[in-house]
Amino acid sequence: MTRTGASRRSDQLGAGSTRRRSRLRFSVLLASQPTRGVDVGAIEFIHSRIRAAAAAGCGVLLVSADLVEVLALADRIAVMYEGRFVCVLPRAQASAEILGPYMTGLEGRVA
Repeated sequence: MTRTGASRRSDQLGAGSTRRRSRLRFSVLLASQPTRGVDVGAIEFIHSRIRAAAAAGCGVLLVSADLVEVLALADRIAVMYEGRFVCVLPRAQASAEILGPYMTGLEGRVA
């Protein structure tokens, strides 16, 4: 059986393939509690950088306990409670009134 470059493990690639692989760029920003403990001016700056990354085509995964921040930045919102996703909504359908019960475990409990 002949192995192609697409099916080889990375440690089996030749030098040329390794160089090409090392030039790959990932376009994902993971922002976990990005504004916790910073002043208002820094919050605005951080939010603008997150928005700019998203506008440039970067995927953004925002993890935040600040519901106002989530509602301001997210396109889609997933709520976890006790280690499980209990709600996933597009931003247009989300509000504090809708998300609050999921965040506190009053809605979405799996029996």
